[in-house]
Amino acid sequence: EDYGIAARRLFERLESEGVTYAEVTLSAWVVLWKQQLFAPIYDILQREAGRSKLSVRWILDAVRQLGVEPARPVFELAAERVDDGVVAIGLGGDESQGPARWFADLYRQAAGRGLRLTCHAGETTGPESVWDALAIGAERIGHGIRSIEDPLLIDHLREHNIPLEVCITSN
Repeated sequence: EDYGIAARRLFERLESEGVTYAEVTLSAWVVLWKQQLFAPIYDILQREAGRSKLSVRWILDAVRQLGVEPARPVFELAAERVDDGVVAIGLGGDESQGPARWFADLYRQAAGRGLRLTCHAGETTGPESVWDALAIGAERIGHGIRSIEDPLLIDHLREHNIPLEVCITSN
């Protein structure tokens, strides 16, 4: 129920700010790490999303520095829910300790199962991390603030309409 309360408060705040559509990142790996059952938590989150005025979709997130095998169940959970509100899979965590290239096969499989692809990159490491995320198929970059250090990357992002998710209060 705590997840439901947190979701309800998030949705209320977004509604008060005039938001009508939200893609909410859910760190599914943390749920699994805590040895919690994902399905009932997701059901509660979906219930709260259905009660709100927002159109809510979900991005499930894996932790990259732990490697491919711990991420695999998160990718599976996302693919199982592609017709139930999950629109994308992402990688968060320490980009210097978990290079994007490790996850190329998982990203290819996720795309084949109808998921969109996002990846945190270029926050704590340089623009090469963003290039690596793009190389595995990322369509959107979380943070990406170090992209500014590479004019060719900036041109590429602009030319291919690849958005950066920049949080002006933390980045």
